[in-house]
Amino acid sequence: MADPLHTTGLDHVVLRCRDTAASRDFYVNVLGMRVAHESEAYVFLRCGGQTLALFRSAEGLPSGRLEMDHVAFTVGESFDDTLARLDAHGIGVETRAGDPRCIYLGDPDGHRIQILASG
Repeated sequence: MADPLHTTGLDHVVLRCRDTAASRDFYVNVLGMRVAHESEAYVFLRCGGQTLALFRSAEGLPSGRLEMDHVAFTVGESFDDTLARLDAHGIGVETRAGDPRCIYLGDPDGHRIQILASG
């Protein structure tokens, strides 16, 4: 058996979006990411040392593809401050019982997002 590759990190995750502009605004204005580069068909966003890519897809996910469960991001704010900021944006959230760091929400296309607060 051949040796496996040595994976050193996550380069990017791609989410398919109906409206990349709406999704771009959500990830930039609500979650504080920075645009790395973009075109009419995609937006690459910097999130710390990782990249999130939003690809336009008028019909949503292509037939036969599996949807991921969620993407998790860490934030520097406390749990309460994170909830307050999301509430200020009118974003509804769910929390996980017994874990004061986990917050779940949906992006404009319904992708499940997990936010891990710093404490």
